[in-house]
Amino acid sequence: MARNIAEYLTLICFTAISFVIFNQVYKTSKLVIDEEFHLRQGLHFCEGRFHIWDRKITTFPGLYFLSTALFAPFGLCQDYFLRLTCFICSIFNFVLFYKIRRTVSDTQQKRVNTLEALTLSLLPPLYFFNHLYYTDVPALTTVLLMLYFALKDRHCCGSMAAIASVAMRQTNIVWVGMVLGVCALNYIVARAHPFLKLKSRANINYSFKDLVTCFDVYLHRPDLIWSHFKGILMEFYGYLSVILGFIVFLWYNGSIVIGDKCAHQAAIHIPQIFYFSLFIAIFAPSLILTKLHLVFRLVIRRWFTFIMLAIIFAVVIRYNTIEHPYLLADNRHYTFYLWNRFYGKYEFARYIIIPFYLVALGCVFYHLNDNQRSIGFTILYIVCTLASIALQRLFEIRYFILPYIYLRVHINNVKPNYVLLEFFLYLALNICTFYLFFTKEIVWTDYKETQRLIW
Repeated sequence: MARNIAEYLTLICFTAISFVIFNQVYKTSKLVIDEEFHLRQGLHFCEGRFHIWDRKITTFPGLYFLSTALFAPFGLCQDYFLRLTCFICSIFNFVLFYKIRRTVSDTQQKRVNTLEALTLSLLPPLYFFNHLYYTDVPALTTVLLMLYFALKDRHCCGSMAAIASVAMRQTNIVWVGMVLGVCALNYIVARAHPFLKLKSRANINYSFKDLVTCFDVYLHRPDLIWSHFKGILMEFYGYLSVILGFIVFLWYNGSIVIGDKCAHQAAIHIPQIFYFSLFIAIFAPSLILTKLHLVFRLVIRRWFTFIMLAIIFAVVIRYNTIEHPYLLADNRHYTFYLWNRFYGKYEFARYIIIPFYLVALGCVFYHLNDNQRSIGFTILYIVCTLASIALQRLFEIRYFILPYIYLRVHINNVKPNYVLLEFFLYLALNICTFYLFFTKEIVWTDYKETQRLIW
């Protein structure tokens, strides 16, 4: 009972303190960058004007429908309450973090899982947007909900969450595919369990060799292929329907983007993976410190391989770095200053940081390989992360939140002391972030509202 009380108190404290910050953010600025479009569109929907659509908006209207459902019945169609949509979702995120960690974690200690849930909820780029009216927080909520239902084998509910996740943001279709892929592979391997002699059907952890053996079984037993294919269709038809429906949308729309397609065209942008590794190095010391000694040991043993990888990275950076106009012009984002005062200012700056990319990616691969996860999860996660961020032209920190969170909630071999270190790091970064937001004013001549510095 005492432990349950501690969990509830943690959630109450998180909510109460966040609500104070939420109100201060609202007092400081009632319109932050893209909220110009989101708030206006949210008000149209909340007040029943569903026929009005701003062509500048590039995502599906899931966020606006959610706000309408929450506040329209009570006549609370105001900017303050629209922003409250994301704040409410942030509370659900805390709960979902806890429940997912309880489901996949090696330890069932509620205190450790509560600390992890609190720490993830305070991830600075995510926590900041809990207080604004953007799609990021509800998009994460729906993906977490889909993942939780999938882990509990409640795939009908998971499919509904999958529809909601795509309605929030089109790129979430990647994570619907991730869930479907993992579920389908687990289904296939579980049915081959008698042949593979795996330890448990409930917790399937299979190697690449096991997967090859599994397909070899189906090769010699073609009668199993059709029966198990039908089984996959019967059990996971919801996720399949979402993906097929999205393919029809792509064919009809001609692009993943609706509205203004000019500024959001897809392109192969491999350096985004390098930026993502830097994101992990900064915001996930618990992942880096756990595996750092293994990576250094590997560098010493395979130094020539790392030199060759560094050269390949340098070539990719040289010929595939894309500088989006928004990145160069919008001084309301941290990435503007990072690029214009470091990456873009000094030619050597893009290359000198390559060793950090290699070390961070090495740590991630070690976690994927020894995290009690199946090889199917590892392969699918790499593919989905590439699809999620390596096709984006714009270097945007928010794009890294979901791939990082999806990885982090599945990792079990992180020491509580490192999580505690991460917690205090997040607190410090959030304090700095909000201090800059509250104190630093940015004046644009074509904007009446004073602009603020955000992620």
